[in-house]
Amino acid sequence: MTRGNSDLLVSLRADLMRQGMELPPGRFFTPRYRFWDVLKLLPPKMYVDCGAGNGQLVDEAVKLGYQMIGLDIAYREDQSSRVQLVDCTTFPFSPGLWPIICRPSHDGFCADTIAHALCRGANAIYVGLSQNIEQDLQETQRHVKEEYTEVGFDGEVLLILSTTGDTET
Repeated sequence: MTRGNSDLLVSLRADLMRQGMELPPGRFFTPRYRFWDVLKLLPPKMYVDCGAGNGQLVDEAVKLGYQMIGLDIAYREDQSSRVQLVDCTTFPFSPGLWPIICRPSHDGFCADTIAHALCRGANAIYVGLSQNIEQDLQETQRHVKEEYTEVGFDGEVLLILSTTGDTET
């Protein structure tokens, strides 16, 4: 994806937020215990569920003792109060504040958010189906530092992406 296309998508996402778009309720990623076990191994102080949807993952994380907030560009009638209407592609990530992107839409938002997070010194966590990786990530983002399989009930993989070559940032 070229930067020009990315700028256009950021503009379109901002327009959707201003229009107050509402999406139907639903859940696209259901974690297995392995997902939570992997998060325990990682160093960030807080996670940001990007494209959080209705916020079920965020609510579960908080109940399990993780610090997590959720961001989405669209309101859903069953949305948790822990989800804020914010465009993830402009969020101030940092080495202690990593994005988690689970089962994203395939419109460039995932690659844009990861690129933004990596530029700010954060690692990024991508959770998705193996067949969607090529579509969701830019080629330069496919240099995976760590990979975990079977983290979701649909067989999702969890990839840790980093610019530094390690995850201890």
